[in-house]
Amino acid sequence: MIKNRLLLFLLFSLYIISLSASLAQAAVTILDNFNHSDGPIDGTWTVQSGTFNIVNNAVQGGDYALATFNGKSSNILEADVEATGSGIQYVALVLGYRDLNNNYFIKAQDDDGGTPDFNRLYCYYGNNHQLPHWANDPISLSPSFTSAHMRVEYNPSTHNITIIFSNVDGVSGTQQYICPDAPLTGGNGIGMGSFNISRGKLDNFAADLPSVAIPTMTEWGMIIFVVLAGLGAVYYLRRQRRA
Repeated sequence: MIKNRLLLFLLFSLYIISLSASLAQAAVTILDNFNHSDGPIDGTWTVQSGTFNIVNNAVQGGDYALATFNGKSSNILEADVEATGSGIQYVALVLGYRDLNNNYFIKAQDDDGGTPDFNRLYCYYGNNHQLPHWANDPISLSPSFTSAHMRVEYNPSTHNITIIFSNVDGVSGTQQYICPDAPLTGGNGIGMGSFNISRGKLDNFAADLPSVAIPTMTEWGMIIFVVLAGLGAVYYLRRQRRA
């Protein structure tokens, strides 16, 4: 009985140590850099609405376009965004996708249609649809910009969505905005959105994905110690029973 308990303790200890050594760690991973031949996006995406095409190693979408990345989920997305040409345009990052009517649709938009720049930020629920009681008013981007690195993060504890623009027009510094109290979507898909096929560009679509951590020397030492201690205890108990 004592030996059985000791073996169970040994196995449980090994499980705890190996689990702690391989806990998921956050790692931003580029899922698509769009460095492919010009033409429609490939099969790693599912186009849910509109069209998307790769143009000069970046992606541009048609009116009210939305595509989801297959087989991945995350609460954090990043991408490089750029406004090009005159005309109303936007690019969006999509979190919590369940269907076209249930997702977080966070977009940087050129509202004036004149000089190409993003001057408004919208937090929508659904494919370019506003849910009346959430983030109803557009947020003015100050200052407006032509290009930036866009990060969108959903906090499942507070239900706030934080948007950060960095490398704004190639200059250091950031702009940060918060859209609070996002309603639950019931989904966990990720994706992108766009409007105006010849305007807004998106590149280097990335997500914060779990990665397996390699045990450190200290963790390997703990594992070896537990194994040797357990084997030593078993050997000692066997000697005692034989005595």
